[in-house]
Amino acid sequence: MKHSDHYRKSEEGGDMRFRVTGLNSMGILAVSLLLVNHVEGLALESASSRMFVNLTDKHAVAVVDRKAMKEITRWPVGSDADNSPMAYDELQRRLLIVCRKPGTLLVMDSDSGSVITRLPAAERSDDIAFDAPSGRIYVPGGDGRIFVFKQSSADKYELLARVASEPGESKATAKVLIYLVLQ
Repeated sequence: MKHSDHYRKSEEGGDMRFRVTGLNSMGILAVSLLLVNHVEGLALESASSRMFVNLTDKHAVAVVDRKAMKEITRWPVGSDADNSPMAYDELQRRLLIVCRKPGTLLVMDSDSGSVITRLPAAERSDDIAFDAPSGRIYVPGGDGRIFVFKQSSADKYELLARVASEPGESKATAKVLIYLVLQ
C-alpha cells in the first residue's frame, strides 16, 4: 500500500497530519499521527477506534478517533510537567503516563480525562512498561533507578521499590528486569 498524507484542522485550529502507512496483520488500517505539537507517546484502545496521544508541549493528552482521523477532545495533565511515555490499562480504563520535570507517574481515567493520582517517579524516563496480570508498572529512569509501582485497583497505586540500574540505560535495564520478573 502506498503512503498517503491527510491534513485536517484540529478543534483548536492547529494542523493535524496523518500518514496512512498500510494494513496490519488483522487488516486494520495503520495510521501514523503527526501533530505540529511535540508528541512523545501514544496508546491505542483495542475495543474502539480511540487513540491517546501525549502532547508534551501542551501538557495534555489528545483523544483521537483513528477511523475519522479527528481529534475528539483534549485533556490537560494538570501541571507543567512534560508528559512523555504512556501505557494503557484497557481493563481498568486507565492511562499510565510518565512525566518529566518533575519525574511523576500520572494515572488518568480514559473516559473522563480526570487525573486519579500522581506519584513521584524516575526523572528522565523515556519508557514505561505495564504488566496487567501482576499489576506492576515499571518506570526506568536515565538517572540509574527503575521505579516499580503496584496497581491494587483502578484507583489505588503505590510505589513498591526503587531498583538500582546503570545511569543512561533505562530502556534496556527495564526490559531485562521485566523479563526476569515475569519468568
